[in-house]
Amino acid sequence: MNDKLTASEAVYGVLAHLSTRVKPITVSEKHDAGILADIANDFCVANGLEDPREDYHKILNHPKER
Repeated sequence: MNDKLTASEAVYGVLAHLSTRVKPITVSEKHDAGILADIANDFCVANGLEDPREDYHKILNHPKER
């Protein structure tokens, strides 16, 4: 096993990071989600991940809410 995170490991890792925070955060379309961008950046920096590409959102597929 190499030391570079795969994309799915990064997704699970950031969710684990969010779910183990002491300070709770609330996110939805009705709340300011700027904190999530900060947390995502901190996670990427801590794990040596590349910055997202400028238009990455155009290739994302979002699942339906459960």
